[in-house]
Amino acid sequence: MKPTDAAYIAGLLDGEGCFYIERFATDASPIGFQYRSIVTVTMCDKETIDHVCAITGKNFRERRLKSGRMAYTIDWRNNKAADLIRSILPHLIGKKKQAKWCLYFEEKIAPGRGRTYTPEHAVQCETIRTRLQVMKRPDALRC
Repeated sequence: MKPTDAAYIAGLLDGEGCFYIERFATDASPIGFQYRSIVTVTMCDKETIDHVCAITGKNFRERRLKSGRMAYTIDWRNNKAADLIRSILPHLIGKKKQAKWCLYFEEKIAPGRGRTYTPEHAVQCETIRTRLQVMKRPDALRC
């Protein structure tokens, strides 16, 4: 990714993006659920979403809002989220800590493809997930 593209996407995610750890139920895990890092952006401006898709090679999904407007969402999960974060991290400002926690999760905590989560993993994952949730609360915002 070109530095200008990385800076553009970082700015977009600083304003409109979200960095989080998702917990989801699955019978494939001995603890009943697994975790994954997600970076997402949702906007009504399709031209901007198309541009980000062209840069990152991702597709978007769409949904109609109650207002009648169409919203477009791009999601990056697991390793793809970590790769994106590594590319844009030097350019992030407001959500840099959130991005770093997601990257830490992917690099140090997530057991990896084909391996299952242990109860110890769950404790570590919940700790990071909770930290990210606190960072998103209105009373924790920077302004």
